[in-house]
Amino acid sequence: MQRHTGRPSPDRGIESSRRIEAHQGGAPAEDDRPGHAARRASARPVIVYLDSSVVLRPLFAQPGRLRSWGKWTTAYSSELLGVECRRAIDRLRLEGLYDDAQVARAAQELIQIERTIRRVRLSRSIIHEASKAMPTIVKTLDAIHLASAILIRERRGIELLFSTHDTQQAIAARALGFTTLES
Repeated sequence: MQRHTGRPSPDRGIESSRRIEAHQGGAPAEDDRPGHAARRASARPVIVYLDSSVVLRPLFAQPGRLRSWGKWTTAYSSELLGVECRRAIDRLRLEGLYDDAQVARAAQELIQIERTIRRVRLSRSIIHEASKAMPTIVKTLDAIHLASAILIRERRGIELLFSTHDTQQAIAARALGFTTLES
């Protein structure tokens, strides 16, 4: 996963006034909720796996955010997503780039985002899958994300788009048969 390198915008982030909730059946009340545009534009569901890098860009108001952010029917990610994102928020605090108010705002926005994502538990089968040889160079946490996506695809029998801002992880995902969504 590419790490945060630029200075985040201190007064911006995902608009706090916008409520982002998980799709739990039926049409959402607001047009900007994740999944709404995808359901309206196509009868075919758009199901994505989100790497943490995809969540961090809008969370920190960084440029290059995924153009199709929120335009999916269902989003999945490993439970690692919360750990990685919270570590990134804390790193900004420790580096003096975020004050207490910014940390609180980012943490609240992350909670709102997490409510829209189905998280996959870090299980023995995922650890086993991540431990297997990969077709390209893959870092450890990226291997866990890829293994999570592989098991979702296999167990649910669904077409899953893999979304990441990490070039090397995207190469690995394509080598494993995923279509990738990148910025």
